[in-house]
Amino acid sequence: MDTLSTRGHEIKDFKNVLACAFNQQMKRAYDAKRNPTGIINLGTSENKLMFDVIEEKLQSLPAVPESLTHYGSFHGVPGLKKAIAKMLEHFMKPIEPIKDCNIIVFNGCGPVVEALGMLLAERGDAFMTTAPYYGAFKDDLCRRGGVDIVPVYLSNEIANDESKPYELSMSKMESAYQQACKEVAFMNPRTFPLPPSKMYHIRHSLHVIVDEIYLLSVYKEGHKMPNVLSLQGIPDPERTHVVWGFSKDMCVSGFRAGAIYTVNKDLCGALKSMAYLQSTSLLTQHYLEHMISDLDWLDHVFLPTNQRRLQECSNIVCDALRSVDVPYVDGIAGLFIWADFRKLLLSPTFEEEWEIFNEFMNYKLYITPGQAFYYNEPGWFRIIFATRPSILQLGMERLKSCVNHLRQRADLQKLSIA
Repeated sequence: MDTLSTRGHEIKDFKNVLACAFNQQMKRAYDAKRNPTGIINLGTSENKLMFDVIEEKLQSLPAVPESLTHYGSFHGVPGLKKAIAKMLEHFMKPIEPIKDCNIIVFNGCGPVVEALGMLLAERGDAFMTTAPYYGAFKDDLCRRGGVDIVPVYLSNEIANDESKPYELSMSKMESAYQQACKEVAFMNPRTFPLPPSKMYHIRHSLHVIVDEIYLLSVYKEGHKMPNVLSLQGIPDPERTHVVWGFSKDMCVSGFRAGAIYTVNKDLCGALKSMAYLQSTSLLTQHYLEHMISDLDWLDHVFLPTNQRRLQECSNIVCDALRSVDVPYVDGIAGLFIWADFRKLLLSPTFEEEWEIFNEFMNYKLYITPGQAFYYNEPGWFRIIFATRPSILQLGMERLKSCVNHLRQRADLQKLSIA
């Protein structure tokens, strides 16, 4: 007997490559004492470098008041909203002041994205976004909202109207726009800031959702991450919305809290209504408010320590990749390295990319293939480096062993063809 609705079956049968890969490693996860031969997870984008600093800070926070055991605001308590506004102003240096009344808090950035999909698009409409993109965007937009994604593919190859690899050109956006059913663009900060005179979304009255999830995770010395709120002359602030969360920058992905900033009053009202079902616990908000309110601690303790550790761990991965002649895209921010294993493919297919993924899993290393991020070129993998250096070093030893095995396999194929 069928016990689910049509919608229930759609949700049950929804497939996510990233989730499938994650579930595989979870069953045999590495633990230095309990399972030293388990799978090392360098595929899930979490920062595991800062617990000692976070723990010390949390232990110094005020006692939990009784009020937190009762109902509060479902779209963010006033204290946390004010703290987020103050912190974003401090680091983003926006042209216009950030008002806390325009901030809505959800239990993570995923629910924020889902809410935007439901509020800005109809079922069957599409958002366009640069690709490769975070694989869970598909879950956030498609699983319940039925909103599709049209990718704007970026490439390490330089096209005629581009000046560098992975550049977002007007021609690429125009091509994707012709396929999109709804006028919404979802951009990450690496690709968004076109010069204001070329702001693409003014031509088509696009909503632009800017993902600033790695705003404070810039680790390369001497570099600054551009952000949309610091740009002069944004054509339509009412259609420009900024998403930021605590998972990456504050290293507390388990706390489940994210926020959106928008000056669009209608959207603000609708988001507050949506947040009723996707609110963050008051206890979590209490902790987060006091963490980010201390700008001196952020400036002189948390961020410098985090940035130094991220750089050190990034170096470990880059050194390992260079030692086995695997090209990669050098990063300045975030938690991962984008590595190019195309020369180790026996054929340029996603089936072969998955075979390489399985080989890494056989060597007890979980890194995520490009198809999990809906990239159109097989052979690229994402490697997370924001984990304990001793575990990262062991993971790189396993990576090098697997690469040597894959290279021998590729050489044998060449000999058999010759």
